[in-house]
Amino acid sequence: MRVNNRKLMDSFLTGVGVKDIAGAFSVIDRFRKTSREEFLDGLEATGVDRSTAVSIAEVLSQRISFDDVEERVSSIMGGRSETVTEIVRELREMRKLISCFTRSPVVMDLSIVRGACLTTQARYSRPLTLLGGN
Repeated sequence: MRVNNRKLMDSFLTGVGVKDIAGAFSVIDRFRKTSREEFLDGLEATGVDRSTAVSIAEVLSQRISFDDVEERVSSIMGGRSETVTEIVRELREMRKLISCFTRSPVVMDLSIVRGACLTTQARYSRPLTLLGGN
């Protein structure tokens, strides 16, 4: 199962200097559907410089373990952030809960942003049924 979190993405994108978060989310939402050049051009159209766009693309292209997410995000942001540390702690707790209900590995996928501008909740790559049902 792949998960992401809007608060983490807000902190990450703000930390690397992105001003138009909603515009960046729109481009990131199409990350796996467009070519690398189209993606980089799309971020540049939102005001992101090319080198930052390349750094963002590299992070988005990888599934990151919960153990590595804070280090990876912080390294691109240029240092640790208390906000990111707290968000990652919350995500690790969420992973423990999800693991109670599935044997699927749970990994961070920062390219999952569909609807992230609209909610503060974690995003999942597939439906999650926790208490029975279909």
